[in-house]
Amino acid sequence: MAGTDSEVIKGLYTLDNVQDRLRMYAQNKEFFKFWAFRVKNTISLLRVIAEKFGTVPGDQIVDWTLRYPEFDELPSTVTLAEDSNVTDSSNTILKIANNDALILSQITRLYVDGIFCKANVANATTDMSTTMNPTSGIVLRETLRIVSVGEEDSGGAGYRTVKVKRAHPSSSYTNTAPPITTSMTLTVSNIVVRADDYPKPPITKNSKYGENHVQISRWSYGLGEHMTQGGGIETFLSNGEGYLNIQYRLAEIFLMKAIERAIFTGRKSSKLIGGSRELEAGGILEFVNQFIDLKQMSLNPERMNNLVRRMADLVGVDELWMFTGTQMSEQVAGAYEGKNTYYTNAQLSVKYMLNVKTIESVGRALLVHHVTAPIMNELGMANEALVLNLTEYNYKEKSKYGSFQIGHKVPFDDFPKEAPSYKSNEGYKGKWREFYGAWTLIRRLQDTHLRIFNAAPVNN
Repeated sequence: MAGTDSEVIKGLYTLDNVQDRLRMYAQNKEFFKFWAFRVKNTISLLRVIAEKFGTVPGDQIVDWTLRYPEFDELPSTVTLAEDSNVTDSSNTILKIANNDALILSQITRLYVDGIFCKANVANATTDMSTTMNPTSGIVLRETLRIVSVGEEDSGGAGYRTVKVKRAHPSSSYTNTAPPITTSMTLTVSNIVVRADDYPKPPITKNSKYGENHVQISRWSYGLGEHMTQGGGIETFLSNGEGYLNIQYRLAEIFLMKAIERAIFTGRKSSKLIGGSRELEAGGILEFVNQFIDLKQMSLNPERMNNLVRRMADLVGVDELWMFTGTQMSEQVAGAYEGKNTYYTNAQLSVKYMLNVKTIESVGRALLVHHVTAPIMNELGMANEALVLNLTEYNYKEKSKYGSFQIGHKVPFDDFPKEAPSYKSNEGYKGKWREFYGAWTLIRRLQDTHLRIFNAAPVNN
């Protein structure tokens, strides 16, 4: 039964239900040493890359600008710089970038994904088309036989001319074949060597270098004169050193979160300012060059299966990590609700101290480890995903050092080491310290990472 107003108000101040030890802390003025500490968003991407996949130690970083080699398998596809009928009205002269044309010679056959033809072409007008037509027998994609490959810049600065025989194996036909356009892909589909032919020059278009800078990051923290000289402010903390530790923790969290944002958004830069070099390590977003546009479609099981299959086709590895903003995470979870192909990966969750969900592809042998990264919301990426190859170079070729690593030229630490405070001998009465380090992001295998964007917005 409710009491009167005065009884209720009086009850708010009673000590009957307060534990004895709390009353003791209050009497001894120790109660306010129990700090309540709030962290809004946890670090996710930085933790997975740096803490668990290993860091590059400073003794391996001998300069402030790094170059690191990588190799790709030999390419097997080319595209045209212009439609085939622009350079040559008979559509037999192709214009291809100098380096891309290195894989081509008279022994290669090219398969055109956008032109269809009959088994034998006599009349290009009736026997070839840009669409398949089974009733007329136009069902085979066109094959090209290469006649010659021009010298460097034979097609203008940066391009070679490649002369081909259209509609192979037909020797001749009437009228003009449909143009091969810049949107079509030409794939090396066969290698045929003439008897008693000479060896062809070796092709070495498979090595390249990645490069990034080492940047300095630092953040100051400290105590004012009231705290250091006056014994602290009793209401907050009577021990000035204890309060300094809190300031250090805040500085550490602030700087590490800023660095995690830089790992997403950093832009590689080198500037000479005031006679000193300012280096900035680039981020992942500027490094990723493969994109999937969801066109604001909501994710359902069929679309998720299609999305995972497309990722596998584009990237070509067995295992990916997908970091998503919270709104896209809702859609992924909703699409897989009740499905056994989407489950909590207990082993990885414990290892990385994150909630890791694993998606098993139904179209290809691919595992996608899904982590919600709320920090992406802060970057305007709530409806996006960053899909990274972190654990392997090729199929089944695992490595604890993935395609991204953090390098520490100077590990993060509390400075100055030789004195309790900067300016401690110059009359400064407070405490002035700094969290300092020099780091870089190693970025490799650019074509094995994806950015998914433009997911359907979620109603808040």
